[in-house]
Amino acid sequence: MTAFAIATLLAAAQGQAQSGTGIAIDPEQARRLAVQTLADALRDAEQQHLRTAAPLSAPMREALSPFFPARIVDRARIAVGDVEPTLPALINAVAREILRAEGDPSGHAVTVGRVMVFSRMPRADEIDWVGHELEHVEQYDALGFEGFSERYLAHPEEVENEARSVELRVRERMRAQGDR
Repeated sequence: MTAFAIATLLAAAQGQAQSGTGIAIDPEQARRLAVQTLADALRDAEQQHLRTAAPLSAPMREALSPFFPARIVDRARIAVGDVEPTLPALINAVAREILRAEGDPSGHAVTVGRVMVFSRMPRADEIDWVGHELEHVEQYDALGFEGFSERYLAHPEEVENEARSVELRVRERMRAQGDR
């Protein structure tokens, strides 16, 4: 499905669009289709990256264990690369553009299920970044692919704010310990 098609579905889900043929799209049907499309793309991306993903390193596990249940830390995997050619590739592209516009070339990540795919391996002083992505692993664990997709499409700011909150708590703890 193209980015235009997904944007059309999302707009329709909000009651704002017609299909490219001029036929009105039922908003609920469009919402369900957009959620299922995103969930399927995220599930496929997780499977693609599980082949090369590794468990969190011992230092990452130790630093993040105070913030997450053991089952989340144990289940999470980390990989380096891009999430392509699925819908999350669009997320990668948007993230790169935002970082470029903000003058931050540090990198980006997309979490797909239990796999956190980073554009580069996080450094030891970037455990907070891993914590942000690990919060998304916990969200997937709680909601499943469909639930996560539905929530992310409807309220992306809430999903990201939860992850940023964990990121800030991890950063504060690392500073308090003198690691940052």
